[in-house]
Amino acid sequence: MDLLSDLLESYHKIISDKLSERRTGAETLRKLLQADNSRDLIQDRSSSSSSRGRRPSSCGNVPSWDDLFIAVKESLMKEIENIRNLEQLRPNPSSSAQTGRKKQIQDIFETLRVLLKAANS
Repeated sequence: MDLLSDLLESYHKIISDKLSERRTGAETLRKLLQADNSRDLIQDRSSSSSSRGRRPSSCGNVPSWDDLFIAVKESLMKEIENIRNLEQLRPNPSSSAQTGRKKQIQDIFETLRVLLKAANS
């Protein structure tokens, strides 16, 4: 796959309702954001006034920094909601379950950190 399709795929996965897709999307996005050429591509899209206000699609629009930030925020909110639902089902989880829940939150916050760092570089 090329860079554009990888960015679009990770963008769409990170806003998915499926937990496994969100996780793979976040992992892929973190890797892509560490590459200069993907940051340049996103920066070009973000700087272009003609692309503002249009959501990326599978047709080839590159997500902007704002699009990515909103997607990561949505993913974070879905993870928190998922963990709250799990806590309601099992208010006293095992230590391994607690560790897994902490890792879920740490992973999405790591994605947010990498996104902010890439956007500011």
